[in-house]
Amino acid sequence: VVEEGYAERPSQKNTSWTEDKEKAYKENVKENATTLRFTQQGVSKVIYPRIFGVKKAKDA
Repeated sequence: VVEEGYAERPSQKNTSWTEDKEKAYKENVKENATTLRFTQQGVSKVIYPRIFGVKKAKDA
């Protein structure tokens, strides 16, 4: 998740989005949140403000 990132969910108009893709997307979002939380906990107070507003672990 960190190195590759994950694809964003397409708009509701896209009919090629399947339940399997939705399940994988939600799992990726959970993994990303966990990774980002651990990253934020592991950095010093000097570096933390730089990564405070990011939404994806890859961006941190």
